Amino acid sequence: MLRFILSICLIVTLSACTLSSYVALEMPSGDLVKAKVSATSSELARGLSGVNKMQGYDAMLFKFSKDTQVSFWMKDMRFPLDIIYLNKEKVVQEFFLNVPPCEVDKECLALQSNKSNIFYVVEVPAGMAEQYKLEKGSLINW
Repeated sequence: MLRFILSICLIVTLSACTLSSYVALEMPSGDLVKAKVSATSSELARGLSGVNKMQGYDAMLFKFSKDTQVSFWMKDMRFPLDIIYLNKEKVVQEFFLNVPPCEVDKECLALQSNKSNIFYVVEVPAGMAEQYKLEKGSLINW
């Protein structure tokens, strides 16, 4: 019986590890956006690479373990993005708009933050940052 209970606990634990985490972001425009959360090192590295379109979510939220200076690039991306850098208080510090995927035979440019206090990064399809009324100093709640 104990072996059975331990097996069930292991199955539940392992299946929970494969579930993606999502959060609702409230944009300055009042729009609610479903964001897939990336927090592990492999999730942070992979991001939206190789994804044809966001299915079932409208943004990707990257969460870092500490304030840092970040650098994002568009390697293996298939569509343009708006990339928003936030501090720990969820305030927009800077952003890059309508960033195209890098071409296969060219080197991908790194979009490095000017600030070292970046704790979150939000990626949305190109053009959405303007629709969500994002600007420097805007607050994104969740």
